[in-house]
Parts: sequence; structure tokens; C-alpha cells
Amino acid sequence: MIYLLRKKKVRFLQISNLSILHYDLTEPDQLKKFIVATGLLNHIWQSWNQFWRAYWIAHIIGGKDLQNNKIVPLHPGLSEPQALYYLLTLIGKQKRGSIGFINSSHYEATWGNIKVIQDLATQLSSSSNNVNKTLNAASLFGTTIEHFQIIRNSQVHISASNMTTKLRSVIPYYVIASNPKYPHNIIEAKEISSGKIAIKAWIETMNDFLNYL
Repeated sequence: MIYLLRKKKVRFLQISNLSILHYDLTEPDQLKKFIVATGLLNHIWQSWNQFWRAYWIAHIIGGKDLQNNKIVPLHPGLSEPQALYYLLTLIGKQKRGSIGFINSSHYEATWGNIKVIQDLATQLSSSSNNVNKTLNAASLFGTTIEHFQIIRNSQVHISASNMTTKLRSVIPYYVIASNPKYPHNIIEAKEISSGKIAIKAWIETMNDFLNYL
């Protein structure tokens, strides 16, 4: 399998833009809005994670970068399950130096998580200039990615913990009541730093991140 990062990037752009088109800010039915927001946030987040999963595998076993140039892989002889295991050793989720394979997504990392991106970029920074750019991009755009993940997780996995400690940590960055009824209420709030509707600001930033690479 050839990992084509440009194709994955275009796919993320298509999914994120299509998701916005299906979210109606003027929809009066709050139940319908809740359901659509849950699907929207989850679909965007899954696509983001799929890009980063392919990104790191391509740097380990080969693929083409965002300029469609061939990536010089670190370990071209590994299979995808072995590459995934190796990546997990780099971020402390498997024993360093051990050899194995991952055949179930249950055991994988959350590849789009900003800390995972930063940790892998740090470990692989000497292997590629593109990876160095990834580390820089994470420092520039990481806060927004973190916010998106918190809000998506709070929406998909509603719990007292997510609705209090985690969700409240992002509220000061948006023009919204201090205790929103549901996580998706933040979608419609204005991001203080940009003045844009939150969902549009998040997607623009995520695409800016990928364009920086």
C-alpha cells in the first residue's frame, strides 16, 4: 500500500467543508442540531486522525509527501502493523526497543492528538525536514486542535467529567455562557482570538496546519 499524503489532505478538506455545509446555525430543533453536531464533530475528527496515521506510517515505511515527492522511509522493510507498533514505542505506549505488531485499532494511539503529534515529531525530527515543520506547526496551531478534540470528546462521550473540568477549560477562549448546556453550543460561539464562528475557525486552523507542512 502506498501512503499518499496529498490525497489524505484533500480528503480531510472535502470532509470538513462538507460537514460545515450540513450544519444549520439557524436550525430551531435542538435535538436535530445535537444529532447533526455529534456526527459533524466526529466525522471531522476521524478524518483528521486518518491523515496523521497515514502521515507517520509513510515516514516509517514509505509513501509520498504533500508535494507528491517520494518519502525516504526509516524502516521500509516493516509491515503496517509493525510500523504502528514501532511508532507506539516512540511515544512510550510500547516498550522502547521491543518488536511487535498492532492489528487492532483499539491498541493504536489517537494520532491526531496534539501531544502525540508533538512527541512523534520530536522523536523523528532528524529524519525529515517535513517532520521538523510539523513540530513548528504544532506550536502555532496546537491550541485549536486541542480545543476541537475536547469539544468532540465531550459531545460524543457526554459525562460529568467532560462537561465540567475538560469543557470548562476551553470556554474562556469563546464568547459563550460559562455553563453551556451541551458541548456543541460552542460550535456557534465566536472564537475570541479570530472573531469567527468557532466551527469555521477550527476547520480553517486545521487546514492551515496541513498547509504549513
